[in-house]
Amino acid sequence: MISSSFFILFLILVSHFVFSETDSDEISSVITLTKENFDELVLQSEDRWFIKFYAEWCGHCKALKPIFESVAAQLGDEIKFGEVNCEKQSKICNTYNVQGYPTLKFFIEDQIFEYHSHRTEENLISFCEKFSGPAVISIKDFNSLNEKLTEEKTNFVLLTSSSKNEANREIDLFSKIATRNLIYSDFYILESENPLDPDLYSKFAQKKKLKSKLEKINQFPVVIAFIDSKKIITFQFESNDYESADDFFKFVQENTLPLLPQLSADSFALIDSAQKTVGLAIVDPSDDKTEDYLKMIKKVAFKRRSEFAFCWIDGIQWESFLNHFQIKVEELPMFFVMEFRKEIYFKDPNLISSVENINDFLDSILDGSIKPQGRGSSFISRILGTNNPNTILKIVFFGAVGIILYFYFVSKKEKRNQVDDKKEDDKKEDNKKEDNKKEDNKKDDKKEEDKKEK
Repeated sequence: MISSSFFILFLILVSHFVFSETDSDEISSVITLTKENFDELVLQSEDRWFIKFYAEWCGHCKALKPIFESVAAQLGDEIKFGEVNCEKQSKICNTYNVQGYPTLKFFIEDQIFEYHSHRTEENLISFCEKFSGPAVISIKDFNSLNEKLTEEKTNFVLLTSSSKNEANREIDLFSKIATRNLIYSDFYILESENPLDPDLYSKFAQKKKLKSKLEKINQFPVVIAFIDSKKIITFQFESNDYESADDFFKFVQENTLPLLPQLSADSFALIDSAQKTVGLAIVDPSDDKTEDYLKMIKKVAFKRRSEFAFCWIDGIQWESFLNHFQIKVEELPMFFVMEFRKEIYFKDPNLISSVENINDFLDSILDGSIKPQGRGSSFISRILGTNNPNTILKIVFFGAVGIILYFYFVSKKEKRNQVDDKKEDDKKEDNKKEDNKKEDNKKDDKKEEDKKEK
């Protein structure tokens, strides 16, 4: 039951993809990619590619085709669009781990990003535009960030002093990591002769917090991360070589996730990619207590974002899903913890009503005091002794082939036996007929003899 609940959650999230069809008589801007031209066009060029992996029989692929071609026609000057028929080019699809159809992947430099969101024209264009410009955007001051700071993403700003030409190493590192995380966060660079100049943030929404952070900085360049539009944290580069590169990468990874996004098809892919245990706040949006409750969860999320990912869902909308976990709407708001990939969850028997309660609950999960519920790894995984999807796929595939071959040869042997049995039966029938014929001949001879005697 619980295992099916996790599967239901996944289906609900991904089932929000919307398809529409458009008619077009224009020449397609989508290039057909094959094993003969893929390396040359995609891997050996500096072009940015958005590639659709599909199968001709796939209904969703057919629905996506006019949308994908329309996006390609609009953005083809900046980005290359291609398609790979996985039935004919299976080697390419296997190389890039295509598990289903259609699969969309963006190729930029040495990075590959898989698209997980709604397959509408608007969403696809928005996704591609993230990659059409530079990975790092130059800004003149912090004031220009006011409209860009949202709760949906983290903004990273590299603050350097233009009076010194010593930040090339950090700028290069910042750009590389920005390219890897473009899909999740925005990256900016601010160069100034005086990085502490108050005019740089005179009209900035979080002026006081930013000022207090900058006053503590004694060395530039420095990276400033704006989390949830209100939280501000900094990363100070070390002065020696690239020892800080790994630390900076961890800093970005730790702070890329929004503090408390609403669980949706978009956020599910991002949260799942972090491979963290997820703290889930279940609320009734119409309840007066919800706003304060989510603020409380955010406080915990900010302190423990390196250990857990956090999100919230509408308990009224998801009531049927929550029933699988014996959670009633009357009990909301509620906080519980899930591990999607292991199909387990943790529930605190006590009502969680404070930051202290939540921290105690999370500590109990980490130290093993609270035992998980749910099925754990899937039935097949437990039988095969592995959770690796590729290994499971191979075992299931070759197992299926073995079963097919087994029944093929068993069936063939059975048919051969049936033929032999039929031959044997026919032989017996022929022998019986021969015996009957001989018996009849004997009777005829006897009659003939009796006739002669008379």
